[in-house]
Amino acid sequence: MSQQMEQLNKDKISYFTNIAHEFKTPLTLILGPTGQLIRKAANSEGKENLEMINRNARYLLSMVNQLIDLQKIETKNLTLHPVPFNLAELLDQTTSDFSGLMQHRGIRLEKRYRLKQADVVTDRENIHKILFNLLSNAVKYTPDMGKITLHASQFYDPPTGRLLQYISVTNSGSRIEKEDMEKIFDRFYRIPNQQKYSQFGQSSTGIGLHIVRELVTLLQGTISVKSTKSSGVTFRFYFPLTLSDREETSPLQGTELPLSNDDIIPPFIPVDRDKPTLLLVEDNPDMRHYIKKMLSDKFNVAEANNGEGGYEIARKILPDFIVSDLMMPVCDGARLCRMIRDNVELCHIPFLLLTANSSEQAYVESYENGIDGFITKPF
Repeated sequence: MSQQMEQLNKDKISYFTNIAHEFKTPLTLILGPTGQLIRKAANSEGKENLEMINRNARYLLSMVNQLIDLQKIETKNLTLHPVPFNLAELLDQTTSDFSGLMQHRGIRLEKRYRLKQADVVTDRENIHKILFNLLSNAVKYTPDMGKITLHASQFYDPPTGRLLQYISVTNSGSRIEKEDMEKIFDRFYRIPNQQKYSQFGQSSTGIGLHIVRELVTLLQGTISVKSTKSSGVTFRFYFPLTLSDREETSPLQGTELPLSNDDIIPPFIPVDRDKPTLLLVEDNPDMRHYIKKMLSDKFNVAEANNGEGGYEIARKILPDFIVSDLMMPVCDGARLCRMIRDNVELCHIPFLLLTANSSEQAYVESYENGIDGFITKPF
């Protein structure tokens, strides 16, 4: 019976993860344009509304990413990707995601950094996910006019000789009972009656802190929680660092479906003969229009709505660059890339893949098919 329940849990997680991947395209089409409008907005009220849309879309994205990370944990596919980066900049960038909401609610943020070495080498993306989760919880449970403290410091561990990074997030005005602290990092555990402590009336999904613990463990670190009436709730974690030498930093290396009016692609006519030509292969018409609009200043953009059509256009126009979605009807992006690489006239063309699937396996398989690089949705 327990094995059946475990399999049922895995099937549920797999199902919701597949749905989560589908959210990434519409989220791109919300986050991208609203971000551009925010930068251009002159009216303060209009800008505030756009920032609210953008903030909630990013919150939805964080929930989508949590579902995807949960599946990676369940299938033991979490991996480390150490890169050189500036830790202080990452801390500031992550807190800036919450600055509008904290300002609106009068929450004061106090940052205390004591870093011996700001340029470090570790998994930047996972550090960001940990910080985002902890800060999100802190904002959720801090009362209006309250205070959040982010503390970051470094020290050498004499037994190992390694530089350790310490980070803590403390929020005022909330508490966690002792019996809950022992279970708070367990998968799907939610504090009873926690909704009354939340300033938004939101209940927890029960996976955020579980993912945080797994990510900290992946970093060979430890995490703990402390709660007192006087100081509130503090989450603190440690993990080892490698120092970065910035000079060494380098870039990382079917069945035919009926077409709607949106799927009808106009014939390609170069607008400017001096511009390079880019072939854009994307089945979602809104996404295709959005990307074309972004790139038209630099490229003559030819369009196709699946890999089969993209291959035929590539043979006709010999583009300078190809950008393709991964998941498409008729012929997907990976198959299109194999066809391009097998054609002696086309095999030299750089090929960039758009994908909502950020799994390690997807990257490996795509590089084996000859992909030159990735852009992960949303971008």
